[in-house]
Amino acid sequence: MRVYIFILIFIILGCSTKTVLPEYFRIGESYFNNYVKTYLKNEKKLADKYFTKAVAEFKKSDDMCNTATLYLKKYFLEEELSFNISSYLTAAKYYAKIGECDDLVAIIKFYELNNGFDISKIKDPFYKQYFLFISKGEYEDLIKDLKNYSDYVNSKVYRLISLEHLHKGNNDLAEKFINNAYQIDKSNSYTLYLLQDLRVKYNICVKKKANCMYLMQRIKELEDVIKN
Repeated sequence: MRVYIFILIFIILGCSTKTVLPEYFRIGESYFNNYVKTYLKNEKKLADKYFTKAVAEFKKSDDMCNTATLYLKKYFLEEELSFNISSYLTAAKYYAKIGECDDLVAIIKFYELNNGFDISKIKDPFYKQYFLFISKGEYEDLIKDLKNYSDYVNSKVYRLISLEHLHKGNNDLAEKFINNAYQIDKSNSYTLYLLQDLRVKYNICVKKKANCMYLMQRIKELEDVIKN
């Protein structure tokens, strides 16, 4: 069962693998990718349909570990954007438990304990590096491997690193990393992530005591589009 866990992490986060995947993996991957695109373009009703279909594909093959993984990825994607995400961890925990997915249980425990968990127990390389950044601010190894992962993962990581530097007063580094996130989101039309990027850009601009009027206007334009 654990083999399936790591295969799906490769698929969803975008790592390349030569493993010949079962048909339900390919179908589930396609549905999940469509969920990512439509959700970040603020087409939430359509995104929910794609996610439900992705979950169904893995459930139909009694793959509880990868069903749990889908909910973990949904949590990762929406973490910055929604206050109603605790149910995703609850679902991930349930499916990980009945599927006896010990590696996933460790990841979920880290989230539940709000960083109060021994990271050495995390076996997945992405989550190990990601949690090291979240808990200690160490991101050097994390960004070395980002090229292996999907665009939405890159965007979120770059944005979080930017915020870390902004908090520490490293405005130039904050600007560098948010520009990386912005370029990814712009090329993919990730509307919801673009709004996050512009807000970070605005905060950097204010810190630099520059003219931020146009940035604020762009934020308002994007907010109006999202509301409609």
